Amino acid sequence: MPSGAKCRTRDAQLLNRYSLGVTDAGASDGNCQDSAMALGVYSRCLQQVSEPKAAQHTEAMAATGIISPNMDLWLSYLNFSKRHQTLEEVLRSYGRAIDLLGSDWRAAPVWSDYLALLKHAYNLKQKKENPDAELQGKLLAEDPNPIDTAKRMLKKELKQKQEESGRASADISDAEFLRVSEVLKIDTDFVRKVFQRCAGASHSTMDKLWVGYEQFEKSQGNPAMAAKYMSEHLPRYVKGKAAYKELSQLGANMDFYAVAVPLTPKTELEQRKTFDQWRAILRFERTNPLQLDTEELTARVALVYQQASLACGFFPDLWYDFSAWLDLGKKQEEATEVLRKAVQRFLPKDLTLRLLLAQRYELGESPLPGSQLEAADDAYRKLMDDMPRPCPLALINFLGYVRRQRGANDFRDTFLEATESSPHCTWEVYVFAAMTEYHVYGAVEAAAGVFRLGLERYGDREPSLLAAYVNFLIGCNDLRSARAELTQGVLDKLQQAVRDKLANREESRAMRESLAFLWQKWARLENYFGDAEADQVVADAEAENQRLGAAPAVGFSSQVARKMLAFKPALDVVSSRKRQVEGIPTERRGAQLPVMIPKCLQDLLAVLPSRPMKGAKPDVDYLLTVLQTVSIPPVPVKELDTFRYDSLRLLKSEEDLGRPIA
Repeated sequence: MPSGAKCRTRDAQLLNRYSLGVTDAGASDGNCQDSAMALGVYSRCLQQVSEPKAAQHTEAMAATGIISPNMDLWLSYLNFSKRHQTLEEVLRSYGRAIDLLGSDWRAAPVWSDYLALLKHAYNLKQKKENPDAELQGKLLAEDPNPIDTAKRMLKKELKQKQEESGRASADISDAEFLRVSEVLKIDTDFVRKVFQRCAGASHSTMDKLWVGYEQFEKSQGNPAMAAKYMSEHLPRYVKGKAAYKELSQLGANMDFYAVAVPLTPKTELEQRKTFDQWRAILRFERTNPLQLDTEELTARVALVYQQASLACGFFPDLWYDFSAWLDLGKKQEEATEVLRKAVQRFLPKDLTLRLLLAQRYELGESPLPGSQLEAADDAYRKLMDDMPRPCPLALINFLGYVRRQRGANDFRDTFLEATESSPHCTWEVYVFAAMTEYHVYGAVEAAAGVFRLGLERYGDREPSLLAAYVNFLIGCNDLRSARAELTQGVLDKLQQAVRDKLANREESRAMRESLAFLWQKWARLENYFGDAEADQVVADAEAENQRLGAAPAVGFSSQVARKMLAFKPALDVVSSRKRQVEGIPTERRGAQLPVMIPKCLQDLLAVLPSRPMKGAKPDVDYLLTVLQTVSIPPVPVKELDTFRYDSLRLLKSEEDLGRPIA
């Protein structure tokens, strides 16, 4: 075909849309001049739309293993076949289309054309065997020959070119029909099975084809047998009509020519609409409206999934549901193949599908054969190579696979190697390894050691790792260590926050959120597992906070409560004081104090300078250490009256008289 030749028919446009890489889609039904090239284009298109499977194909198509779930593409190919192939090839093509797409609710043209050809072949055979068959009412009412109709639509120049090249269209003489009937064994049983399959489908021409089936059974001359067959298939015929009505409504205005493309902000909205329509059809089909058995239902719904994948292949939910459906129908190999196709052709970076595919290599006998184990190793390692970095879930699943298949020693060695070299190793991997040591192997010390390794590496940046360690310690009934870890974590964050403030560094939102998270964790720990003094401390804390206009405090044990009440305002000592002082007149600044600051710290803040300090910065760590460790002896308030403090204002009340300073 010349490179400048163009195919402008609808079928050529359809081929262009589904060629997916076929650069010269010159396979028009009516305008293409080289049928061999057109057949090659159809073969490539159909093969690229779907995976090849073994089937009985014509000689020209057997090498490519053509099979596709796309109805429009098959209709286009069948039109081409009727114009350019032999009668035997046409009938075989229709048979394959029925086997693949017979349950499709848009398959009416395929059923009508196929049964028209079969009825003509059946009548010719009846006439040959019984010349009086027509008089005895044994012949079936025939429809127009679809091959003859397709031939009449060919342009004159194409007909002339076919004759000149010796490639005439299909011979549809009576002799050829009889010959093909003998080759394909088209007899009474064959035609009956096709009619019955058609009656059990759901499409737009069911009424017409059911009338044809009634005539066929009655023409056999056995009314009792005809009534038996009709009564058996009448319920499916009725259900098929109802199902077609529902499916036609669900599929209204759907773009059946849509092709799956990668999801982008521009394309996702339109593709999402198509995907939602397909999901509605799938939900209906999975309800089994035709009351099919398990095998038939699995195949029917699987076809809908395949058709949906042509337009929605970049939605991972579709592939996951498809594989789960096949697993439900006990078709594990097909489910694995579905996941492999999804990963290879559409979603190579989708972590969930990649993990599902890798895990399927572990299905089967245990221990795994060497070849299957090697395939699983390759799948997991390729997964980690392909995933964006870091991807801790990929590494976690690989470690789980190593533990299941190779044992504890290999698991530990692989984990230690990953901590040194893997870009996917994050704090989540440490938590997984530690919990594996604890739950699987019962090694408490080993689990604690893994947690400590993780804290050495990520403790300053990941409060969730410390929280996981605390949960582990609580699960081991080690509340003392849990308190110690939380105490140290909170104090470390406090010291870092104070250092940042005094150094006039910008506030770190992550720091504040981390401290708040650990603080709440600490409060819950003491609230749930504190000692008997916690109730009184809660009441005192609530009274103090209500007096200061704050929300009620959370209850916790006495020793920890004092530390928490003393240190909670430390985050706001500088920033809150600065914000309040800047917006308040000078004469009122002394009376304004941050909310939630205990009385002892209010007195301390009252004497602190409000202006920026000059000279060397104080050692905050040392100051905090002293405040935590030094015991200040009680001093009677009355004795302070004899002293003079030029720089200290002491606010006293009647409650303070006779009470030592806290």
